[in-house]
Formats: sequence, C-alpha cells, structure tokens
Amino acid sequence: MFATLGDAPFSPDAITSAATQLCIPFDFVLLRNPWRSNPAGKGTKAFEDLSEAELFDSVFEEHPPAPGPLWFMPDDCFDFRREPYLARGESLREFALNGPCSLHHDVLFIWTETPRVSLIHHEGCYTHIFLPDEPVIREAQS
Repeated sequence: MFATLGDAPFSPDAITSAATQLCIPFDFVLLRNPWRSNPAGKGTKAFEDLSEAELFDSVFEEHPPAPGPLWFMPDDCFDFRREPYLARGESLREFALNGPCSLHHDVLFIWTETPRVSLIHHEGCYTHIFLPDEPVIREAQS
C-alpha cells in the first residue's frame, strides 16, 4: 500500500487514498464535531472537548493496539519536520498520553509486524485499516 504513495508524504489523507485505490476496505468512525455540516457522531462530547485519554480510549476501544513495534507519526512528521517515533503497542497509551504531540491533529499509527494502520484525522474521525495478507491485484481497466 505504501508504494502507491510515491513521493507523497505520509498523512491520513494519503493513506486512506492509497487504501481506497487498492480496494482495501475501511470505515471512518465520526466523532461528534460541531464544525461539520452534520455534527453527529460517536460519543456525547465533541471531538475537540475530549481529553487526550478519552480520545485514545475511543479510537482503540474496539481495536486495541496490537503488540509489538509501531511508528507513531503525529502531524509534524508529515512534512518531514521531524522523524517518526518508534513505540510499542503494549505501551502505546502511556506513550501517546505523555508524549509531546496532541492526538487532536492528524496522527498515524503504523505497525511494523502486524498488517495494520490506524489513524486519527484532524476533522474528528478515525479508522483502522487492516492490510490483506496477500497483495491486492487490481484488474486492468479497459
């Protein structure tokens, strides 16, 4: 999937675009956000009013972090201002809550031993993309 990005920087939009292009299924979970035309979404609090812990717990409620190493990429990594953080799924909550970055911005979680990418989008939604074991082969368009 990452090969389809070419020279484009990693970002939630680029990752979801690549997954869509490769027909890898995923669904966004919308959190309440009064700034959208339809503010409805999961939870009783607005996205911006969630604490970092509440946001993390909501994102990983149904799909807890997989054990093992992962790249934690907050938004300042997308324009190459800084290197991604190497973290572990077993301690991701503590790492994310005590780190220098806000989860209320674009964030990627890219597992290195599990075929999975999780992301938080700055507009108040998140998704988990589970990559297929076999490469996705697209049929040629005629």
